[in-house]
Amino acid sequence: LPASFLGLHQVVAFQPDIISGAKPIGIEGFESLKKLEVKTIVFVDGVPPDVETAEKLGIKTVHIPLTYEAPSPKQILELATAVSRGREPGVVYIHCHQ
Repeated sequence: LPASFLGLHQVVAFQPDIISGAKPIGIEGFESLKKLEVKTIVFVDGVPPDVETAEKLGIKTVHIPLTYEAPSPKQILELATAVSRGREPGVVYIHCHQ
């Protein structure tokens, strides 16, 4: 079942180092990610991420905007690369709008 944290909703762990959920809300959402030991956030919605807040907390950001259509082969490769090689060692959080 999805979990919620301060400023962070619909959080689901797919494995210990890959979690997903809704967009972090305010500094509280980013602080909750920090407490969850997230080192990289992969943003897949069209809105540019709050890179400044993430960087202040030592969290790397990767922005791969997707639409509601099926991802293209290039986008799939970018996502796979971001999760497997383009992240800092530790937990990765994949977030979309909802």
